[in-house]
Amino acid sequence: MANSRPPEELYDVEKDPHEIHNLADDPEYKDIKKRLSNVLDRWRIHSGDMGDIPEDQMVEQFWPNGEQPATHEPVFSINAEDFIDEDMMTEGGSFQGPALLRMYGPTHGSSVAYTFESGENPHWLLYSGPMEISGTTTVRAKAIRIGYKESPEVRATFKIA
Repeated sequence: MANSRPPEELYDVEKDPHEIHNLADDPEYKDIKKRLSNVLDRWRIHSGDMGDIPEDQMVEQFWPNGEQPATHEPVFSINAEDFIDEDMMTEGGSFQGPALLRMYGPTHGSSVAYTFESGENPHWLLYSGPMEISGTTTVRAKAIRIGYKESPEVRATFKIA
C-alpha cells in the first residue's frame, strides 16, 4: 500500500501473515536473507532471467532496427475419411467425412485464434486442438504472439460430405 517498495523485503509469514513488518534490515535475519539471496541468484542464472539487461538492449534483441516482427499466417490441416493431409494448407476443399480440422501458427511461440462467425466483430476463440467439422464450414483464423504484429486473417471453407 506504500508509494514505493524497499529494494529488499523479508517477512516471517507465520508470525506476520499480512507482511507488515519487513525484516530485511534486521541483523537477526542476516543469515536467512543471505541464503535466500543466493538461492535467487542461482535461479536467475538457471532460468536465463533478463532482469539486468537494459530495456533498450532488450528491445533491439526482439525488434532489430526498431522493426516489430510480424506473426506468420496460420495454416490448416484436414484429416478426413478420404484424405489425410501430411502438409499444411492455406485453403479449404471438399472431403468425405468424418473430418478433423487442425490449425497451426508457423511463428515459434504463437497462438492461433479462430472463429466460425462472419461479420466485422466476431467472437474469437483460442485454438487448443483438433476439432470435428461437418457440412460446409468456413473458418477464419489469425496467429498472435506477444510483442509481434498479429498475422493477417486467413479464411478457408471446408465442404464435408
